[in-house]
Amino acid sequence: MVRALERPPKVTPKGDDGYFEELTKAVFRAGFSWPVIREKWDGFVKSFDRFSLDRVAASVLTTWSASSRTGASSATGARLRQRLRTPAPCLT
Repeated sequence: MVRALERPPKVTPKGDDGYFEELTKAVFRAGFSWPVIREKWDGFVKSFDRFSLDRVAASVLTTWSASSRTGASSATGARLRQRLRTPAPCLT
């Protein structure tokens, strides 16, 4: 028996946090079926701090800062930290 392909509903995100959430769904759909993502989505929302870009970025910077204090930092990590702190040209 062949199952019909289930597709997620079309959504127009509101704001950057909404786009972050929809982008995350698209990325996970590359590795998981839509029913699995839908079933486990509450866990994704919690893991990504309700898709707040500010909170997720702060968490990443805090983690990298802790890594640099323990000597686990690299030149690549330093460049990525700088990029996160620098606004994108389209946002300035």
